[in-house]
Amino acid sequence: MVQAQVRFEKAYFIDNDNRRHEVLIKNNEWLNNPSAFEYRANSDQAIKTNSIENAKMFGFYDGETYLRADVDIDRSSSDLKQLSSSSKPQFNTEQLFLRQLSDGKAKLYVYRDGNLVRYFYAMDNQVPRQLIYKPYSVDEVTVGYNTEFRRQLEDLANCPSMNIRRINRTEYTERSLQNLFNEYNNCTGTETSANANIQEKRTSSIHLAARPRVNFSKMTAASGNLSYEVDGKIGFGLGLEAEYILPFNKGKWGALFEPTYASYKSDGKHEAVYASGGMLTSKADYQTIELAFGVRHYMFLNNDSKFFFNFLAVPQVDLDSKFTLNRNDGSQFRELEISGKLNFALGAGYKYGDRYSLELRYFTPRNNLQDYMFWSGKFNSLSLILGYNFF
Repeated sequence: MVQAQVRFEKAYFIDNDNRRHEVLIKNNEWLNNPSAFEYRANSDQAIKTNSIENAKMFGFYDGETYLRADVDIDRSSSDLKQLSSSSKPQFNTEQLFLRQLSDGKAKLYVYRDGNLVRYFYAMDNQVPRQLIYKPYSVDEVTVGYNTEFRRQLEDLANCPSMNIRRINRTEYTERSLQNLFNEYNNCTGTETSANANIQEKRTSSIHLAARPRVNFSKMTAASGNLSYEVDGKIGFGLGLEAEYILPFNKGKWGALFEPTYASYKSDGKHEAVYASGGMLTSKADYQTIELAFGVRHYMFLNNDSKFFFNFLAVPQVDLDSKFTLNRNDGSQFRELEISGKLNFALGAGYKYGDRYSLELRYFTPRNNLQDYMFWSGKFNSLSLILGYNFF
């Protein structure tokens, strides 16, 4: 039931007989335009699937709208290695769901399919037409650009606040085109409240959080068949996490960067018949700045609570870290510099109210003596991390 409340939203679709159906539609906030959608008549009914063949339009209240249209679309590659030598678009007619970006006298739509992004426009409820922008190969080192979309947009120059100079400044990007169409519709008095809702639903956000932690760590050094295990210790660390919530899939994905200071100091005793006194004392003094970066996925429980899972790569900068072996009389037997480079981390946690969080994070073993040919180090760590979001 919780999942249904989160994933299905009040919406509608219009069938081929122009009948409007008030339903709940699963809102994936698709990165690529869909060709079907899941819906239910109400929260107690079974989930059904409706395809593009059976729905002329569907949309979410205070959210996105998709229009079915038979359009001419150019799918020419924009990859520099696969550019066409022709500046002309190569059109094929396809039936697509176009996502509406701006509503009013002039409507703007977008179609996304992987790396392919095409914008369409319609004046006075006409059939949408593609705005033409095409990079092409002039010769082996020169790329030309067909920017016919600016000529197509001259239809908007009949508004007092618009002129050709304004249109020629427009780029073939969602934000630039959306601003232009919203400006035109506002000028003609036909802009609808849907435009503000469309922009609001797709906005991203940035969070900054303090991340103090308790680290459970252990280190082992080995040379040949000799092994020196340093006692496991509880240490402490402090991190600062920057999180960018990606503007799709309803805020379920984030990109992370988390610099963290951590330290580990411990020692151990080892029988060593090959050393004077028959005993060696090991000591690890390990201080590092971890520069973790990766992705986070959220699973929403309700408006205030959610679980999350992290996958991180963790390069590090070591701060004068050493592993030493001393004889019984205190004289040094061996000193090695610790210099681990990269490992990975998996984390699972809970966040409440976008303010407080708790995470358990596992780090893959790190070889922190990798600069030595005849030595290897194995550093294991598990962290319990508290989080407080400043914003």
